[in-house]
Amino acid sequence: MADAALDQQERLRDALKNVANEITAYAQTNNQTWPFVVLPLFESFAMGHFEHSAAEYIAVNNLVKHEEREAYEIFANQHGEEWVKESHMIRHGNLDLLDQNQENYNPYITQKTDGGFIRDIDRDLYSARTSQSPPMKAYGPTLNMNLDSIAKNALLTEAVLALRNETVLSHIKPFTALPAEEHMDFHTDSEADHPHAFMLTPVHSKVHDASSPIVATLTSTVAWDASMLNLLPATVEGIHCVVKNDCGQNFTYEVSGTLCILFGRRRLA
Repeated sequence: MADAALDQQERLRDALKNVANEITAYAQTNNQTWPFVVLPLFESFAMGHFEHSAAEYIAVNNLVKHEEREAYEIFANQHGEEWVKESHMIRHGNLDLLDQNQENYNPYITQKTDGGFIRDIDRDLYSARTSQSPPMKAYGPTLNMNLDSIAKNALLTEAVLALRNETVLSHIKPFTALPAEEHMDFHTDSEADHPHAFMLTPVHSKVHDASSPIVATLTSTVAWDASMLNLLPATVEGIHCVVKNDCGQNFTYEVSGTLCILFGRRRLA
């Protein structure tokens, strides 16, 4: 069980690095300069990623320096609507699930507060979300959101910048990127609050060159039950597996044949 779980995470890390290299190669080939990079057909990148991993979500977060902020906001305003529409058309074949109300769009890098999304404070660096799959449900407010305005996310970005070429795994966090009815297909027990973590991997300015500047990060998901689905023969039932991380979190699953059910959940002291 442990080997299977580690193998699943390793596959996800490899898949993320492949997508990061594809993005870097595209930007290099088309002489685009970060953070002002347009990634056409991002949803096609995402589909390939999902096929080679057990991930449910992936997003690109451009790293924007403070002195680039004004120019980047103009750039994102020029392309944001196109990014979101294109992803919806590739994934769904229509725009039926897209809220196209322009009044909801924030034309600047934002931070999330209890009262909603507001213009982010001045910082040395912003991690501005651009493309994501499943696609955003509206042109705003999460487009251009500075993920590092959330303290624990900022720690992940700092770790990626410090480690240079390593993928960083978060603590368990709420996961709401997928519509509920679509998310049900990924898990045995669709009603459970399944533990998910997020992986961040660096996007470098040059392909296969970890010494080159980190210009963006890729975020993807790890659902802890994914590595235990379809693992045992149908006749093997009732095995309890306890999964722990270094953040003091502990989750128990019951694995029966091809199924994996969230059995119990508690925090370690």
